[in-house]
Amino acid sequence: MKLLRSFRVQLFIIAGVLFGLLLFTLDFGTRTAANAANSQAIVNLVGQQRSTVLLFDSTFDRLEMVTDESERASLKDLIRSLEATFDAGEEALRSGDPEQGITAITNPDALAVFEQVDSRWHQFKETIATGLAATPEQLAELDMTIDNQSAALYAFSDRLANAINTLVSQQLERSQRLAAGLGLVSFILLIVAFFVINNIARSVNRLVHTADRLSNGDLSVRAGRESIEEVARLAATFNTMASQVESRIADTEAARDQAERADKVKSAFLASMSHELRTPLNSVINFTKFVHQGIMGPVNKEQQEALGEVIDSGKHLLSLINDVLDMSKIESGTLKLFMEDQVDVQAVLESAHTKAKSLLVDKPIELKLELESSLPTIRADRQRLLQILLNILSNACKFTEQGSIRIKAYTAGDELVFAVQDTGPGIAPEDQAAVFEPFRQTETGLRQGGGTGLGMPISQKLAEAHGGRIWLESNKGEGATFYVSIPIHSKLTVASAA
Repeated sequence: MKLLRSFRVQLFIIAGVLFGLLLFTLDFGTRTAANAANSQAIVNLVGQQRSTVLLFDSTFDRLEMVTDESERASLKDLIRSLEATFDAGEEALRSGDPEQGITAITNPDALAVFEQVDSRWHQFKETIATGLAATPEQLAELDMTIDNQSAALYAFSDRLANAINTLVSQQLERSQRLAAGLGLVSFILLIVAFFVINNIARSVNRLVHTADRLSNGDLSVRAGRESIEEVARLAATFNTMASQVESRIADTEAARDQAERADKVKSAFLASMSHELRTPLNSVINFTKFVHQGIMGPVNKEQQEALGEVIDSGKHLLSLINDVLDMSKIESGTLKLFMEDQVDVQAVLESAHTKAKSLLVDKPIELKLELESSLPTIRADRQRLLQILLNILSNACKFTEQGSIRIKAYTAGDELVFAVQDTGPGIAPEDQAAVFEPFRQTETGLRQGGGTGLGMPISQKLAEAHGGRIWLESNKGEGATFYVSIPIHSKLTVASAA
């Protein structure tokens, strides 16, 4: 029994050490995963702060160029909203935000960089206040200061993200060193267990030898050992838990890499889809027009045709860019309606009718404008209302090869209803929902080619932002009719197309 207790003591020591390692590994793994998740949440928030800095810069650039007071007021409201967003982000980084899964920054290195970011932000806020009160001429003088301060703020925000990423890398390195240490300790424990089991095996062999002697009639022999089998199950449990810890560390690394890639893609998108994208394209179109018109020297007929193709392609590209930017603003809730009183609906319809005529050149299609007498004026965003009608008309002109397109307008209760009816291929009932989904096109639309699939989704959002709606009636092969209803007496002042 004394020898049996010795074996049990050895096995209990091994089991106790393994169990302690398991608890420590689970606790460390959990804390590492939580720290990594918190660090990644901070990196994501810093990424949002950097994006906000880019939006500050582009919005001030636009404010400098805009002269319309209504639009300037809207841009100033956007700048104040961005300022509040950045302040909220700074407070979350400083004090933590449980809803976002963020704890306050405590690492000395990261905290030092954050203080630099905060200092640059307070300087930039003073410039923002000055810029909001400045005239366009004064704002032009502030342009270099805004650019320098926003660049410095962006650079220190980037350094903060790098500092947090460095902390995550260090945490993962510690986890890997721990895994290596656990592997070494496990190897040593396996060697110890081997000797313990080997001793047990020898004891079992002695028991077998004793049993053999007893079976052969040697009654003087006595058993002095007993067997124990718990070690194998404990080792199997340890291997399972070690695999779980390794899997958790691998998942944490993969999540961090994915989040970093997503942050880079988001930053690249916000940087590239700014107003600078349209400015050079407009220049290309205008200078090409100058050459096409002979302003910069005589051109022959073939050159004029080629230049005309360039202009048409440039306008098409600009239209696609505008659609993508509009949808991006709608999804982010930053696209605003600029409401006007006494909008002359008939004038808007006649403008849409005139523009649609240019899309039907060389097509045997009759374009009719049928208006109810004495159409009321409405409160609406004139340009966005025209955009809705042109999006619907451009589709009708593109898909209709012969017959007619009718533009109607009439009142229905407290609403003004616009209808565009064509004799095109029609839309099957199962495909009609796809018409209003971003980047989706019906089978007919795919065959026709061109476009982004954003025209109708944008029109739907703009109609809803006016307090109205858009819908269609169609069957395959029977043409289609798109309806838009807008309240005649809108209570909206400035609405967000979100």
